[in-house]
Amino acid sequence: MPGTDQMAELTHAPGTRPAPQPLRWTPELVARFWDGLAQAGLDDALAFGRMARRCIHWLIAKYLTPDGQHLDYGAGGGEVAEYLINQGFPFAVLEPSAERLARTTERLHGLPGFLGGGKPVAEQSYDAVTCFEVLEHILDADWNRVCDELAGHVRPGGVLIVSTPNDEDMRRDTVYCPVSNTCFHRWQHVRRISAATLTSAFAARGIRKLCAHQLDFVEGLFEPYLHMMGMADPPPREPGQPEEIVPLHIHWLLHDIDGVMGGASRLLYVGRKPAASVHAGG
Repeated sequence: MPGTDQMAELTHAPGTRPAPQPLRWTPELVARFWDGLAQAGLDDALAFGRMARRCIHWLIAKYLTPDGQHLDYGAGGGEVAEYLINQGFPFAVLEPSAERLARTTERLHGLPGFLGGGKPVAEQSYDAVTCFEVLEHILDADWNRVCDELAGHVRPGGVLIVSTPNDEDMRRDTVYCPVSNTCFHRWQHVRRISAATLTSAFAARGIRKLCAHQLDFVEGLFEPYLHMMGMADPPPREPGQPEEIVPLHIHWLLHDIDGVMGGASRLLYVGRKPAASVHAGG
């Protein structure tokens, strides 16, 4: 229940209360938000990684290295990292929320293929760096640093894989707090991101775009075609049965062609850092 001061604020005469203001997110408020969700258990039921991990595996497996080194940047509760580790792709995790990092590290501890949590091993040391549904939360003051870190952790020849909401209309998930008289995005999103945003940000850091798909992480879009993607055995064919036609969206995925799939609510960006030049001695 609101306290006395808060009750006084809530009982202002009609028309006398100041207009609601946008919440000004600070690093301290962001940390409190995510630590609080973790402590309350409110980040688990609708965790993106839990809902999308199978689709993520199908869509990015071809860019990962079996028994290689991978980093999930902003790993949240570790659902995606855990799933990919169990598919044979070792992962380290990095998560800015201390509460979530502790829970994720505890969850993954002892799992074969878990490369640890917290500080990455070194610059340019990972075959792939993944970053799922993180950049839309990054404050302006931290944007360049985070993009630098993402690109910097990728080894020469390695890949960067990023997902975000696709050109999100942030008003749709804006909520109002009657205690503070502020409005804010219910999942702490602070920026609208397009394919051009990601392509430009990482091109400036030496990452060449391979593809930027606009899609939904909906299993029905991809599961019937896993055999075409090399993720399942092909179904038996009857004698005289014509060859299957590869759907256009699967063709786009197989050949790294930018595509629009389903409701296009999400972006999936994949970029590669050029391999180091090899010069002959002499």
